[in-house]
Amino acid sequence: MHFQVFLIKDNKDVLPPKKLLKSRTVKTLWKGEEYFTQEYWYEFIEPKLAKQLQKYKIVECLKETLAKPIKSGRFLTKGIKPIFGPTIKN
Repeated sequence: MHFQVFLIKDNKDVLPPKKLLKSRTVKTLWKGEEYFTQEYWYEFIEPKLAKQLQKYKIVECLKETLAKPIKSGRFLTKGIKPIFGPTIKN
């Protein structure tokens, strides 16, 4: 396995501003039941965002991540605010 660590202050041309990289809450089915989970910014890049991200080098580092959908390792919750309900990890 290969990891890279980037310090934001030293890599302004590599890492985009956090405001561009928002996650979202989505409904999903797991074992026949409806749950909520988070999708990260790189799982639902829209054309406008993709164009903005092209100028940052992190996109080159994410080619493998963007090529494969994430199928496991998500936290699932019955409600949108998991602090008030049970959470499971699939």
